[in-house]
Amino acid sequence: MPLSDIYNCDDQIGTHIFDPCPTNREYGRVRSAGFIKKTYLATLLAAPTTDTAWKAGIESGDIIVIPETAGSFDPGDPKELKGYGNRKSSNGPRAQQLVFNDPNYTDNYQFYNALTNITQFVVFFRTSSLVHIADEPAVIVAKDKVEDDLESEVTWEVTSKWDSINIPSIHDAANLASIFDGSYVAAPTSFDSNITPGASAVTASANGITFTVPTADADLKLEFNKITSPSGTPISMTLKIGTTTVATVDYPSDYANKPFRFTDSAGTQHTGIFRSSTGNTTLT
Repeated sequence: MPLSDIYNCDDQIGTHIFDPCPTNREYGRVRSAGFIKKTYLATLLAAPTTDTAWKAGIESGDIIVIPETAGSFDPGDPKELKGYGNRKSSNGPRAQQLVFNDPNYTDNYQFYNALTNITQFVVFFRTSSLVHIADEPAVIVAKDKVEDDLESEVTWEVTSKWDSINIPSIHDAANLASIFDGSYVAAPTSFDSNITPGASAVTASANGITFTVPTADADLKLEFNKITSPSGTPISMTLKIGTTTVATVDYPSDYANKPFRFTDSAGTQHTGIFRSSTGNTTLT
């Protein structure tokens, strides 16, 4: 979808649609938020309602998603500019502002401290069923204000400001659940540990993880980033390709929601996420 189809000029105004009994009402709160590199914006807007471009952007570092937030968006009023001819004034760009809070405080100092100095990001945010995407880079400020209240919560408060004649475009988020619920994590290009039972064994262990395969095969391998001295509760994950069980992985809960890569007997690599509870994971 070209940018001109999303951000309309005066002679491209669309037709107003009236529904006397609307069933697709939209509800508030900035429920998710994030940042897109300006250079990737056109790529994403070519297919914003399918997860392919989103996942590719996350994997390349062109998109950053904050899955769970609370906040608000103000599109602002158009700046009043000088008028010409019979017009007393004309409309200029809007001063727009997105404010959201991220409760994941302790581990994100480095990220938010650096974010304040970044100038190439365009913001996006999610409401009840739509994702809203801005079209101009924002000035971003993150702060962690501490209240004089023993029961108050310290969060990252992120304020993004930008000027644009366009309100953020809106897109259906129905097929983007894995992007915004935190379940999709881009796998690293490399891992620091692996387990390979080998040609004569069906099980092997390392760093708290036990990897078991149905039949000994030297090509089978599980890669992951090790955790030093894991001590969580046991979880068992059965890996399947289609309906076929290809391996069982037993690990402590410390590894939950971390990425891994499995190499099958044909040498094909499959990425996935360590489950947070015992169950099956189907690889693609």
